[in-house]
Amino acid sequence: STPVHQPQTAAPQQQAATPSTTPTPTPPQTPHLQNQQQQQPRTAVRINLHPDSAATPAGGGGGGGSSISSNKRPLRQWSVEEVADWLSRRGGPVCGKYVARFREHQISGLALPLLNNARLLLMGVNSSSERDELMRHIMRLRLKYASIELQQVSDIAKSGSAQTGRPIIRHHT
Repeated sequence: STPVHQPQTAAPQQQAATPSTTPTPTPPQTPHLQNQQQQQPRTAVRINLHPDSAATPAGGGGGGGSSISSNKRPLRQWSVEEVADWLSRRGGPVCGKYVARFREHQISGLALPLLNNARLLLMGVNSSSERDELMRHIMRLRLKYASIELQQVSDIAKSGSAQTGRPIIRHHT
């Protein structure tokens, strides 16, 4: 029997996510690079497959796409539209240039922190300086939300300790 290849099932999902968009032709490249380009859609689709992508339509996820809701909700709960809103507010031509690309690839708050240079390249961010700039913004956002979450954990630990009179976290020696 012939093995079933997952890429055949991935292609329809990408078409469904972007019905009016067709991949743009790339400049002439060596055959090796052309083979990588032909594989790009399958890899890009994998980036989009996160737990809430099937359950929540783009722009859904409650809270709308306002800046206020984005800043108050945990990053992992941001919808695709909230990520697009955040990216457009970064200012400058580089971030604004890729808002549509982030929407096309369904980058939500769950997927955003997982992006790296290689994934941005697969998404079509071909300029290394633009990938670097996008990664700087993403890293700042990750640090901001990691700091907020650590503070919340610390506050919970302090309040629990105050209520019981005992430390919540015990050190074992």
